[in-house]
Amino acid sequence: MTESEPIGGNEFRPGAPTVPEARVVPDRGARIGEILSGNWQEKMRTESYEEALASLAELRALQEWRKEISASPFRDFYTLFENAGAIAKSGAAPDEMVALKQALAEQLSAKASHFSPRVADLYQALLAELDGAEYTSSFETTAGKVQQLKDAGDLNLLFGDTSPEIKLNRIKTRLEGDLLGRRALDKRDKELESQKVEQTTEAEAAEKQSTEDQPPPELPSATDESQPGMDEMERSKEGEQPPAIWSIWPAYGGYYKNQSFDTWNETAKKWRQSEYHYEDYKGEFTRGREDTVQMTANISAGKTVRIPAPYKYRAARAWSGEKDLDIYVDQNGDCIFEVGGRTGDGQREIRVSFIPEERRLQGPEPLSASRVETPGLSEETQTMLVEVDRTRQGNLAKARALVSYTRRRLKYSNDSSFNAIYVNDPRGYAAAIDEHKQADCDVANTYFACLCQSLGIPVRHTVGHMVKGKDKEGNSRITSGTGHAWSEVWDEIENRWARIDA
Repeated sequence: MTESEPIGGNEFRPGAPTVPEARVVPDRGARIGEILSGNWQEKMRTESYEEALASLAELRALQEWRKEISASPFRDFYTLFENAGAIAKSGAAPDEMVALKQALAEQLSAKASHFSPRVADLYQALLAELDGAEYTSSFETTAGKVQQLKDAGDLNLLFGDTSPEIKLNRIKTRLEGDLLGRRALDKRDKELESQKVEQTTEAEAAEKQSTEDQPPPELPSATDESQPGMDEMERSKEGEQPPAIWSIWPAYGGYYKNQSFDTWNETAKKWRQSEYHYEDYKGEFTRGREDTVQMTANISAGKTVRIPAPYKYRAARAWSGEKDLDIYVDQNGDCIFEVGGRTGDGQREIRVSFIPEERRLQGPEPLSASRVETPGLSEETQTMLVEVDRTRQGNLAKARALVSYTRRRLKYSNDSSFNAIYVNDPRGYAAAIDEHKQADCDVANTYFACLCQSLGIPVRHTVGHMVKGKDKEGNSRITSGTGHAWSEVWDEIENRWARIDA
């Protein structure tokens, strides 16, 4: 990679506010792993019969606890209380105890994304109680439930060095019913929202083609910039699936990466790549291989299109009919291909095959990252940045702490009215998000990237798709509704870009 032109005052490369240099602190992630492992083999090696018997009884109680919760839809709540109890029992000094609880909350915060809104709200509130972070509940019932658990002393029992039998009793009698109720209310809200979808009359319906008869959405041509923004999406009717842009066989879910960007332009409020260069990509013939993933799409002739590639796979070959298509790869490992012919010649069926590659996250090692101040951030956020810089070692440890903070501070929203607010705020894009706390995936990850550059952490903004489930033919789909954005952080230990989603 050749060195690019200097970036002006309106742009930053991955890098970060002027805060004190970090001092060496113990690796809290490793310490937590040591505590949660239980050290059962060591405990059972004791020469004291009484100690060995007590350890055996403790282990059996833990096994019964895990057996009891294995069928619960709220297993992550049980795991939270089990892990918190292990830390409470560790005998750590008060300062270390605080640090360990913070690190545990950071590790577990991603679990909230698996729950429905009210359940996730309570989970986040409990994490905040564990590590002392500020959290504003989205639902009034959440704050009331947490206060009820505190007043009854149940929260101390659930977070403390309490026997599995007592914790299980408290969860079954004081918490699980509330969680079931929350899930039921969330399901009701989803059904009511679905019913609000505009109803068409029979006459109107007759004038429209069915979804299956409509051609798939047209793939956009490759572009070299991305502007974050929040947009309301129309919810599909019950049982209805949007048409596939790409059909994936065999079904394979997860993150599909289109493109990554390393530079945020504050004036344009857009992500860009500081430079691009492409090379011819040497594909491979994959017939007969059983470990391939194949995608199919109908694409207009004469277009240049990006390949959404699943992580841990790389594009091996693209073809139409019997003819291979030219593939080009940029310096970040992202691929584009050209569909031959002239515009207006109609659509062609394109196939792309992928083969496994464990370390597919490609890209140049970033330039030495400088700390770039992000003006206008709240005092709370600035204090958090200083604390993370002081207590975490390495890019990934710091980035995970920033992800945890981002997820707690921001509420998911696709209210497009915030686009104008964020773009026009004189303090800057990140400062506006920090105040209003509403974001969807690309807005939240842009905010996260600003926090990273404030600590000198090299970060890239990545756009693509999040793929889940199967259609009736057993294929996965990339559709108009699967678009997603996330981040990649430079891991200076492994010398690679690591995916991280705020």
